[in-house]
Amino acid sequence: MSSDCLVCREVAGEVELPGGFLLEDEDAVAFHVPPTEKTPQPYLGHCLVVTRRHVDHLGDLTEPEATAVALAARALARALRAEGAERVHVAVIGTGSDHFHQHLFPRYPGVPAGTTWTALDELPDAPHGGTDEIAGFAARLGLHL
Repeated sequence: MSSDCLVCREVAGEVELPGGFLLEDEDAVAFHVPPTEKTPQPYLGHCLVVTRRHVDHLGDLTEPEATAVALAARALARALRAEGAERVHVAVIGTGSDHFHQHLFPRYPGVPAGTTWTALDELPDAPHGGTDEIAGFAARLGLHL
């Protein structure tokens, strides 16, 4: 664990994660993106799958870590679709933190054609929420996991 790594602190329970871990095993955990000072009302459904071990690059994951990440992402994508997403975008961007994290970003019905996945949360009617809304969303998601 790196004491200055936000993801390590999230995994260690030092950062409040509304709804807690959605999935977890010995190699990876998944959770809804929590509110932050920069983003107090995150896009509802924006989830992360992260390794427990502090490792930066996708290519540096062990085989069990890569398997855990893939299985968690698949389960979350199914759950997000069961909660109304038409598509679930998945990205490993590799910036913002030197701890591996994979984004799952749902695309809900009614999004105008041509809208990129990076702009979904900027739409005027995009669903956003704080701690209570995220916890409720996470609880509903958990029914599908």
